Amino acid sequence: MFYSLLAVLLVAFVLVRGGIVRARLRHVSGMPLTSVLVLVLGDVGRSPRMSLHCRSLLTASRTVRVRLVGYHDNPLAPDIAEHPRFSLHPLRSPAHRVSASTNPLLFVVRALNRVFGQIVELVWMLFVHLPHFDVVLVQNPPAIPTLLVVQMLRIVRGCRLIIDWHNFGYSIMALDKGETSLSVKIAKEFEKTFGRYADGHMCVTSAMKTFLEQKWQIRGKCVVLYDRAPAHFRKLPSREALEFLSLFHIDETTNVFVKRSDTNEAKRLFDLVQSDGNRPALVVSSTSWTPDEDLGILLDALAAYDSRATPSHKQLVIVVTGKGPLQASWKARVRERAWQKVQIATAWLDVADYAYLLGSADLGVCLHTSSSGVDLPMKVVDMFGCGLPVCAFKYNCIGELVIYGENGYLFSTADELCNQFLDLFDTRTGSSQIDHLQHGTEEFQREHWDANWTREVEGVFFS
Repeated sequence: MFYSLLAVLLVAFVLVRGGIVRARLRHVSGMPLTSVLVLVLGDVGRSPRMSLHCRSLLTASRTVRVRLVGYHDNPLAPDIAEHPRFSLHPLRSPAHRVSASTNPLLFVVRALNRVFGQIVELVWMLFVHLPHFDVVLVQNPPAIPTLLVVQMLRIVRGCRLIIDWHNFGYSIMALDKGETSLSVKIAKEFEKTFGRYADGHMCVTSAMKTFLEQKWQIRGKCVVLYDRAPAHFRKLPSREALEFLSLFHIDETTNVFVKRSDTNEAKRLFDLVQSDGNRPALVVSSTSWTPDEDLGILLDALAAYDSRATPSHKQLVIVVTGKGPLQASWKARVRERAWQKVQIATAWLDVADYAYLLGSADLGVCLHTSSSGVDLPMKVVDMFGCGLPVCAFKYNCIGELVIYGENGYLFSTADELCNQFLDLFDTRTGSSQIDHLQHGTEEFQREHWDANWTREVEGVFFS
């Protein structure tokens, strides 16, 4: 009822305001031939796929102008931010995350308050503040309230709408609230209703495309655009990896992987990239520390490795990157154990250092379980871009990215992950296995974003 009333009031407002805006536009001269609005209700600096869309649009035409709307908590790549036909229009970042684990009534009140504030800000930005644009590209999720607003935009301004489906918002909400929750059911119907109609759809997997076409019966052209790592993600030569790691150390008090302040502090990580076969192995995992990634599996697997490893097995240095609500409890569990063969650290790195870390590592670990079962983890894309083989949690469509025994391994339990560690980090036989898996990532690297985007997506924008 609340959303229905809100939608009616807003439609009435934007119809009036839209008429005024259109009248203004008739008197504006010198407008570019094609103008694209890219909408991200998230941090644009941490939205690599949408940033790549911006770069591809700017490259595809000498006349297209790109306007990016979203939260500006982290910087964009300079070649995008400084482009003469690009402009960033920041939204106010939310003060705090609305947690579904709080009091249900308090959750509803806070959520509605945030949604209403976002609608007001988006309506002002898209219908009043910004000049005309021909196409709007929106990232989903979040679905609420962006899909409602862009559908209104499509009707009032007559622009074409393209939805880039990364996952489903309702399935992420279900991780906290449960699939049977009334709020999740409402969110699902909202997403299905307002996401069905668009001039174009992009999906991150074939499984998602099939779901949208068969289950939700979406209208408009639908294509699959697999993620690819940015060009600066690459495997580092040993010398370059050594130089990078020598800038960091693991703080013994906080167990955080941070840039050093004293040259002596780098000795331990300096040794990581030596040619000695007995050197520790560097393993990297990236997480948002949310319920859709069970980091407990990694911790249990490491504990089992610590107990079962023989003298022929390597020492492991594990760096887990990212920020999120479950990090503190996981670190507390790490401190409970006296580790012998394993050292664990957390990290929060900028995009450039994150790419260098992946390029210096021996193995990646992905705990992404997919709330919807039809999305793929961008972290594995980044790892493959750096020639880094991956042990990934097994779910429905992960096989579209990780091919067992070719570029990585799949696991369902901590014991399976531990066995993979034991095989890969046995100094007698493991090196050849890792070399084989690294070679397998080369096939993934041959298909670059630019070629993929031109083949699959360019016609969706410029047709």
